[in-house]
Amino acid sequence: MRRFDRVIVSTSNRDPAKAIVGSSPFLGDVASLGIVLPPDPTPQVNTQRSRYLIRLCGLQIGPDCIAIVRSIRQYLTIASILEDVGGQNYVYELPVITPTWCFPDGNVSWHLIKRDPSIAKRGGRYTAISSVGQPPGYSPNIRNIASSILYHRLPTSVDVLSPGYQPPNGGKPPGHGISDYSMWKDLRFPWRNFNNISDTGISVKGPGDICLYASVCQTDPETRIQPPGESLPIWASSEDQFVFANNTARYYRIAGELVIDLCEAEEGD
Repeated sequence: MRRFDRVIVSTSNRDPAKAIVGSSPFLGDVASLGIVLPPDPTPQVNTQRSRYLIRLCGLQIGPDCIAIVRSIRQYLTIASILEDVGGQNYVYELPVITPTWCFPDGNVSWHLIKRDPSIAKRGGRYTAISSVGQPPGYSPNIRNIASSILYHRLPTSVDVLSPGYQPPNGGKPPGHGISDYSMWKDLRFPWRNFNNISDTGISVKGPGDICLYASVCQTDPETRIQPPGESLPIWASSEDQFVFANNTARYYRIAGELVIDLCEAEEGD
């Protein structure tokens, strides 16, 4: 196989914290790394069908291509928000670094998926297509590849008339899992430790879409179990220390990245 391109796709979307000052010299740009998650807790009734379904990033692969996923990166933060500080919200944000850490009533799963061809090929061997006309960061279109929180019903914090968030497709990523990465539940590809480009090496034959998804069960700070006692042991994780000091903490930001080599498919591949 002959490689003709290397593509890096990652999660970028509107960041409410950048709404006033912007995030670049370009007018109207308030995007930042990742997607900021809604504060609405995942209901404890029918939890597994009400989790937030998030399309982190994706790439459309043409019929004459073989895509090799060289690297995956994961990014997840927790945060506590102080409201109306000088007319703005102040966000205390901490990256999750302990691979298996999660809230007692919340957690995240990650999914690398191949979807069957669904979008007409446009102007090249691969195409990134974005959603328009939706609340920033949200999309009802499960066949797209733009970074979005996918929804059938919006969260109440976004639409006050909504009875609550409902994901499409029963909350499951559409498509077929790729290799052993159809689902994993830990931070095995930390953002700060960029992976060796030859580590993963998953081969996917086009046509179709390669997408990285996450499924988030959002914690409820008002009802979850809090750490007991007046202090934590010195060996407690940085995440537990943060939650102990900030009892309103929740999942706040999530992101993913894929490094993909595109190769020409030869006869017999």
